[in-house]
Amino acid sequence: MKKRIYFTIETKVREFYSRILFSILAAERGYSVVIGSRGHLFRFKDKLKKGIFLTNGNTIRLSYISTIFKKLGFKIGHLDEEGAITFDYEHHIWRYDFELFKKIDFFFCGGEREKKALLSNSLVGNPEKKIIVTGNTRFDLLKENFLKLYECDQKKIKEKYGNFVLITTKFNKINAIKKTDSMDWFQDTIKSGYIRRDCDRYYAEESVKSDTKTKKELENLLINVDKNFPDIKFLLKPHPGENYEYWNDFKNKNKQDNLVIVPVNEYHTNAFILACDFMIASNCTTLLEAYLLKKLGINFLPDDNTRVHYELPKAISINCYSTNQLVKNIKSIHSLKKFSRKELSVKEKDFLSFSIADMNEGSVNKMLDHIEKLKVDDNTTDKFTIYSFLFIYKIKGFFIKILNKYIRRDLYLQKRQEYTMQKNPGLTLSEIKTLKNTICDLMNLEKKNFVIKLIMPGLFTIEKKIKYGL
Repeated sequence: MKKRIYFTIETKVREFYSRILFSILAAERGYSVVIGSRGHLFRFKDKLKKGIFLTNGNTIRLSYISTIFKKLGFKIGHLDEEGAITFDYEHHIWRYDFELFKKIDFFFCGGEREKKALLSNSLVGNPEKKIIVTGNTRFDLLKENFLKLYECDQKKIKEKYGNFVLITTKFNKINAIKKTDSMDWFQDTIKSGYIRRDCDRYYAEESVKSDTKTKKELENLLINVDKNFPDIKFLLKPHPGENYEYWNDFKNKNKQDNLVIVPVNEYHTNAFILACDFMIASNCTTLLEAYLLKKLGINFLPDDNTRVHYELPKAISINCYSTNQLVKNIKSIHSLKKFSRKELSVKEKDFLSFSIADMNEGSVNKMLDHIEKLKVDDNTTDKFTIYSFLFIYKIKGFFIKILNKYIRRDLYLQKRQEYTMQKNPGLTLSEIKTLKNTICDLMNLEKKNFVIKLIMPGLFTIEKKIKYGL
């Protein structure tokens, strides 16, 4: 029987493509891979064949979910999708379960910097034996041979918007979808138990201050884009965890024709980066993606507290420390049409290599080399449940929504659902097959050899056909 790997998707626009790449290469090596949201996997945990549970959640709550899977006989692996871009080493683990490494079997790091940060915190559970530096699959997809993945979306974006400067925001601490009227990120962080050390409190407070100032300065810039930049169109794409309606209201209030607010899940972010003239962000991973896609990125840092400036975006971007400086740079770059990415110094190149591993080799095979060493009881099978029928599952979900909205009148649950759907609106069989076919073509693999099935609501297997001999 095929060994099973479960790989969760938390934020679809960030992780979907990389999960399919991983699944194809794992299936090529004989694995059965299941992808889906962490919520769907948890709902059907008792019914699933035993295997390797790989997820990107390291908090107390999410490591608890891994503990449940471990008790059921799964091997547990974690990674951190944002592990390459953090503040200092001590603060790197601020959201982590400090006993995470006692609960998991392995941890995939994106680079040596992430590994060094984790090990410097003297965590229990022998992290030095469980950390494997592999790189990250999402960055594998930014290589030249995979750029055709975004070609169709890139073409649609250019047809719809023409030439533009892309702005990606990261204000999910101060502009999240509010689940309650009194929602406050800092206070909620305290209540959730993540302010455990002086450095946690310091960075939580200072990052909120920094985001607040940056957002205000960005808004001041956007209020007058028609006047200051009559010949430039700006597309603003909010973070998947942000309140999209806030920016929509901002646009309607200020009536700037040259400003367009892009829906969170409209096309892939990498396609927008490839389609833009250049991009602007603040302390964001999208600046790294822009650099790897050979695009010019401007890092807007109006807050003068350099301790809350991420090192990697600064190394690979043009940095602007005031609104006036940003305006001058935008006008200069646009008038000269100098849209090429920043030329890095030797020191900056070394820091990039230190932060992101295996930029040339790719990460998936390194991950699979380690997974192959794990022993799992793979003689179990997926079990039938009445909720395995998609239509019954949907009917149940429909009645739960009606219950929450009209009987319980639970605003928190309604907003929670809205937030979850914005980050991960779900997967469809057709989109998985389409992406699988495209990636197979780019890798010269026979796409007909890979079979995709819906095994339970929200959960899909990707396997390679078994060829039987005569």
